Amino acid sequence: MRNLAAFILFFVTSHTYGQCQVTASTDTLWACDGGSITYAATGGSNYEWSGMSSMSCVNCSTGTATVSRNDTLIVKSTTTVNQLAVNGDFSQGNTGFGSAYTYNPNTIWNEGTYAVGTNPNAVHPNFGTWGDHTTGNGNYMLVNGSTSGAANLWTQNVAFPPNVTVTMRWWTLTFVTPPGSLRLRVNGTIIGANAPTPNVAGVWQSTTRTFTSSPTGNNLIALQTVSSALAGNDFGLDDISYAYSCEAYDTIYVQVRPNPTVSIDSIVEIGGCDELCANWLPASTIDTTAGMWVWDFGDGSTLDTSFSPYHCYSSPGSYTPSVLATNEHGCSATVVLNPVFVGQTPTWMDLIPQVSGGYWNGNVFIIPSVNPSISVIGNFTQYMDVDSLFIDWGDGNSDDSGPYFNTNAVTGQHDYSSNTTRARICFEAYNPVSCFDEICIDVVFTPFIEIPNVFSPNNDGMNDVFLPDFRGAETVRWTVFNRWGRVVYDSESATEGWDGTVNGRPVAEGVYFITAIANGAAGQEPYKLQGSVHVFH
Repeated sequence: MRNLAAFILFFVTSHTYGQCQVTASTDTLWACDGGSITYAATGGSNYEWSGMSSMSCVNCSTGTATVSRNDTLIVKSTTTVNQLAVNGDFSQGNTGFGSAYTYNPNTIWNEGTYAVGTNPNAVHPNFGTWGDHTTGNGNYMLVNGSTSGAANLWTQNVAFPPNVTVTMRWWTLTFVTPPGSLRLRVNGTIIGANAPTPNVAGVWQSTTRTFTSSPTGNNLIALQTVSSALAGNDFGLDDISYAYSCEAYDTIYVQVRPNPTVSIDSIVEIGGCDELCANWLPASTIDTTAGMWVWDFGDGSTLDTSFSPYHCYSSPGSYTPSVLATNEHGCSATVVLNPVFVGQTPTWMDLIPQVSGGYWNGNVFIIPSVNPSISVIGNFTQYMDVDSLFIDWGDGNSDDSGPYFNTNAVTGQHDYSSNTTRARICFEAYNPVSCFDEICIDVVFTPFIEIPNVFSPNNDGMNDVFLPDFRGAETVRWTVFNRWGRVVYDSESATEGWDGTVNGRPVAEGVYFITAIANGAAGQEPYKLQGSVHVFH
């Protein structure tokens, strides 16, 4: 094809890309020994801190560190840029770059001309129809290659950070073979070998070249066509981009200030179970004219700023007093003192027995003998701490338990033997300093009788003695009758039974009739029962 260009237009557009920088939040930070500083930096995209092992975060824009000595913090920011050249995808049309080629938006029939569009066939009938590299339907540079040799096809004046390594990438698509050829020139220097466009028409192919930006950071970038072939040498150019990384540094100087030294020489305690008073005598390196003391007695009372305070605890409880001492540098030390325990004498309100069928009879609680098991709830007058609980069940058995914290009630449970008639139950509650209170209740068991219905006095060691089962009875009486109403045995013992004889001779087999009376404690009505037993030999 003939070169019909009447003139060559050449211009350069200047653009600036991200410059590496980082700025620390301050030049100097200070903290008390063991205290914390907050370090921060801005202006970068990636941060790396060094200099102190106690840093909470090394790769953050901000973090904290614990100070134990004078130190130095250094922040490094590494900025990584990977972006299109200005209008590198030609989405804005014919702007943002320079070219020695002739721009013609309608036709690129002549060599050395270009257009920016979406379809090479629209500006040259001999070219096919191919979409751009970016989206497939966007703009790209449509080129009819020059036959005059080296010519600036695309140029930009770009400001990079000085002396950084830049990787430039561009994409080409061949319209007609043989392919065209491009080379990169930066600040007049050819970078790498020539880069041919694809050998096959209609296929996008990328090319990369790497160079170092100038010491001033200003760089003239030029993509040049180098083929002078008349046939072919027609192609598309799209998605021109740059990638580089650079570093910047800043410093923070860290200073440590001494903490005060504080100790408590003595404490005088006065009081008993329900009240305690104390006097603390501190010793310190703090200048008493410039320092400050703040005492917290741990009981919610007003803070005390005197040097040697005296304080009384009027409410029972466990308290942890502390003192905050601040020196002339503004550095503080907190001393947590030995706990103060003010004992509270436990005070009982009542004991509540819980038994199915149980009831109060005056000051005595009645328990059915058929189920001699009891649960007792001891209620205090208020919520309190109880170090130990001792329960005397009144039958020779007892229980220990505890501690209990912030409780207003405790519970005990006990199973009595069936022959228990009465008991006195006592609850004793102790606090940690052995102050205690006691409360008791009396319980009695209702009388009850069960009569076995079979009896075999044959000296085989099994069921040889007949004895009604008496429960909760203080006195008893029981009588055995034959079927004619004659008394064959009569007893007032709840433990010794009938051996099945009368006057030393075994009774005849058959049915015998029983009457039994059990008298309980606390004036209860007697329990009476009639029944029968079948005697076998």
